[in-house]
Amino acid sequence: MNITNKDIISFGKVLITIGEHLRDNPECLTELFTEAKKLTSTDSKFNSISNVDTIDLFKLAKDTSCDTQLFDLIFEYSISDLRLLMKKHHLGSIKSKKKDEIAKHIVEKLRKHSEEDVFKEYSMVTSSDNIGLSDN
Repeated sequence: MNITNKDIISFGKVLITIGEHLRDNPECLTELFTEAKKLTSTDSKFNSISNVDTIDLFKLAKDTSCDTQLFDLIFEYSISDLRLLMKKHHLGSIKSKKKDEIAKHIVEKLRKHSEEDVFKEYSMVTSSDNIGLSDN
């Protein structure tokens, strides 16, 4: 990439214009910073990556009665967060880059895992059930 003197002069003119505008209206820059801070620090529980580390998708799937409710909850995450959730919970992979397809994949995998829960009908073995078995 070649940068010529003409490019530098044009960029300098842009910087001069921005500087003059900021000198006359310094509050526009502070407003810009305030808006940027609001966008990056939303209070939504579904937009923070730290929440991705703590969420238990399997419990969420069991607590949610309907697939559409589960889909709506999962769909609020960003695509990168959805991929992190898939990796964290070992839900396989999907080549699609579309958010709705990734969310559908996660819901399908969660439903499959919750339906095949091996501990659903697990009962504790009591000492009376062990009659005739050796203690070795």
